[in-house]
Amino acid sequence: MTVSHQNLRVIFGTGTLGMAVAHQLENPFVVDSSKFVKAFGDIATPHRDAIRNTISW
Repeated sequence: MTVSHQNLRVIFGTGTLGMAVAHQLENPFVVDSSKFVKAFGDIATPHRDAIRNTISW
């Protein structure tokens, strides 16, 4: 889905808040944990465990 500035104006309006978040939707978010994993190891909680723990909480 491509979001244009015209679409953002409809969704958020032309006020400060709308334009402040517009740049966040222009490009995809890229997440790279390789530096963290290299420094600390692969210590992330598996999704199934995280979901199970959240539900039981």
